[in-house]
Amino acid sequence: MWQPTLSDPENPYSIVLRVEDLVPLISANTRIVAISACSNILGSLLPVKEVVKAIREEAKKKGAEKLEISVDCVAYAPHRFIDVQDWDVDYCVFSFYKVGLFFRHIFSLSLTRDLI
Repeated sequence: MWQPTLSDPENPYSIVLRVEDLVPLISANTRIVAISACSNILGSLLPVKEVVKAIREEAKKKGAEKLEISVDCVAYAPHRFIDVQDWDVDYCVFSFYKVGLFFRHIFSLSLTRDLI
């Protein structure tokens, strides 16, 4: 599991997710990597495009040809633009009630054409 690390040893709340800690977890058997674009507690943003690029490069090196990437954008969607094509992700999920449309229990799932 991808674990956060402290960015400032004096502040226990200053945690970050480092891509260099994630890529060694990928193996030839990895089928899906699920990440969150934004922390709903700390508000920290993950550089999704860069993380996805590193994941795909590592998967290719290790022979994980069928690897898929899912991004949780529930906390991200109300504050930022989502471009699933630019990010090169296979799945992207967010809830409409979080983006101000006030539809309860409705969510959006974006899939790449190959997955349909």
